[in-house]
Amino acid sequence: MLKRLIILNSEIYSKADIELNDCDSLQIVGPNNIGKSTLIYALNFLYIIDGKQMTFSGNRTGDKSTINHYFPSLNSSYIVFEIFKKRYYSILVKRNLEGNLDYYKIDSDYKEDLYFTNKGNGVQLKNFDTIISEFTTKGIEYSKFSNKRDVFNFVYQKGKKSNGVVWIDENVSQDGGGISNNFSKIYRYLINSKLIDNETLKDSLIIADNRENEKVEFSKKKQNDIQSLLRLNNGIKIIKSIQKSYADFKELVNQYKGKRIMLSKLVFAFNQQYSFVYSVEKELGQKYFDSFNKIQ
Repeated sequence: MLKRLIILNSEIYSKADIELNDCDSLQIVGPNNIGKSTLIYALNFLYIIDGKQMTFSGNRTGDKSTINHYFPSLNSSYIVFEIFKKRYYSILVKRNLEGNLDYYKIDSDYKEDLYFTNKGNGVQLKNFDTIISEFTTKGIEYSKFSNKRDVFNFVYQKGKKSNGVVWIDENVSQDGGGISNNFSKIYRYLINSKLIDNETLKDSLIIADNRENEKVEFSKKKQNDIQSLLRLNNGIKIIKSIQKSYADFKELVNQYKGKRIMLSKLVFAFNQQYSFVYSVEKELGQKYFDSFNKIQ
């Protein structure tokens, strides 16, 4: 487990050292802008590894600016994680020439004299080449992790016989990229609650209950119910897809009804006028016929 966290020569800290030995919980108290968040978020470099998945203040990721904040000096800015699993060892993190992170495993607990040189009334932080050289001189073995996946696979190991930082259960799943698993996913939400929404909360509860790999089985009745719901859903989709066309059709029907009423009124008026003219013509015709007969 993680016993100690040390930040050396960061943008904020000359040295920050916090011991976690036999500590069930820890509360960091202090005024704003003194580096409390910087200290807490440093755990990203051990438990997340993937810079894109890391989360820092202001929802920043582990990009180059964040790395430069923690490691302003190329050869004299470090984060050291002291670990104990059957024996002590440390994981040292530093920035490389490309602005990315290098990880080293050191077979020793954290000791001040390994990193600092006494200088009169104070101490001076050693550069990385000096530290590595003195490791060799003192017989302290160290090795550099070749890539992020190797770091991740060392930090998270299955079985309590391993010396991984975190012992994980055999059922813990790991993503295809090899630098994310259930623990690291949950950790992201613990360190930054703003990442939690309905979907991530559901996923977290499933992971916490070890049910993410369970198969869901349905009875025949439930399957029928699901099919009914799917049909209803398809029907709703069809209705939504023709909603505009239906609205246009309804408008045309309303226009037709209006024009039909108008046409009916015109026909009625025409019939009324025609009936009157026809009756007058008929009456005049009859009178003419009667007068003609009298003359004869």
